[in-house]
Amino acid sequence: MPFKNAARKAVEKLYPLGRNFFVSEGMRHYFDTKRNTYKYLCIYGAGVWGTTICRWLMEQGIKVDFFCDTYKAKAGSFRLGIPVISFDQLELLKEDTYVIVSVTNKGVGQKHNEEINRQLASFPHVMPNLLKMNGFYTNDYNLTMEDCAAAAEKIMGALEDTRSRELFMEMLPYKFVKDAEPAKENPLEKYYNPVQYFSEKYYSNSNHAVIVDCGAFKGDTLQEFVRLHGAQFKGYHCFEMDGQAFGELEKNVGLLPEEIRGKVVLHKQGVFSGTRVAYYHALTDTLGSSVLMEEAGLRTQLVSLDDVLPEEPVTMINMDIEGSELPALRGAKRLIERWHPMLAVSIYHSTEQFFSVPAYIIERFPFYRFYLDLHTTITDDCVFYAVPR
Repeated sequence: MPFKNAARKAVEKLYPLGRNFFVSEGMRHYFDTKRNTYKYLCIYGAGVWGTTICRWLMEQGIKVDFFCDTYKAKAGSFRLGIPVISFDQLELLKEDTYVIVSVTNKGVGQKHNEEINRQLASFPHVMPNLLKMNGFYTNDYNLTMEDCAAAAEKIMGALEDTRSRELFMEMLPYKFVKDAEPAKENPLEKYYNPVQYFSEKYYSNSNHAVIVDCGAFKGDTLQEFVRLHGAQFKGYHCFEMDGQAFGELEKNVGLLPEEIRGKVVLHKQGVFSGTRVAYYHALTDTLGSSVLMEEAGLRTQLVSLDDVLPEEPVTMINMDIEGSELPALRGAKRLIERWHPMLAVSIYHSTEQFFSVPAYIIERFPFYRFYLDLHTTITDDCVFYAVPR
């Protein structure tokens, strides 16, 4: 298959360039230069991605002077101890300020990124999108070039449709970012699918549906499922290890109609390859958290789906668990082999995960059809779908 060879060649070209940029700390040097060239550094967008970028810059020793945001009510507040200013205030400083636009066009009919760039049209120093920085933020070189190339061949050979294969190829440059110059155009926007997990292309609901939601967060995926399918399901299992997020989840489930609420089971646990105690750091601005191997941070309980749901006739598993997807799949092997549930697994948290998770699913569970989809307009929320044949 020629597209398998194209994927291998792309990895072999991109990997060494990206690795050199990574080990030479090219992204840090880029922003060091901006910091030394301009009097101020501003992040436009005081939301999740704005604070994520700010935290990374601060960790590199790069000062952020202020945020700006389209929501005027945020002006005068603080994010990570940094003031949020109004656009009018920013405009007075535009000649001396390098502005990083940290919002996307995610959302049906939403074009926030385009709107902000129009607003900044007269500003001389702007990074118009966070596509490369978003990619670089998740880059790692834990796999060898040959590991990545072989996995790319396997994935491209297994993907069911042209759209999935094209998306995979478009994603590769952001798994091995080779320079920091911002992309003028965003090639990923044309693949954006606003319906995550439950798109009709992959998911078929029934009254017998049993959903396992790994990384249930505050219940956003549950709420989307209820919006689409109401009470037409048998059971819905929510796994969430973060105590603060779990508290929000409990509140939101409590607001559901009784006929739905009675079918939802909440598990204050993380999903992993087996039962064990683990630790995590809570990010209060995003309520996101990931498992730590050392004894640090907050204590939590990890479990495997095979142990917790040994007899549950599961019809779908979705996972967005901050990089723990591969061990969680290993801990659900018996369940998957027995029930063949549809799988919707996030693969955007790292370069290693982007290759290793699909390759594992393809090799271990060949009784599926495989697809790739994107549910943002950047590299986040890239999901690998395994649909029962």
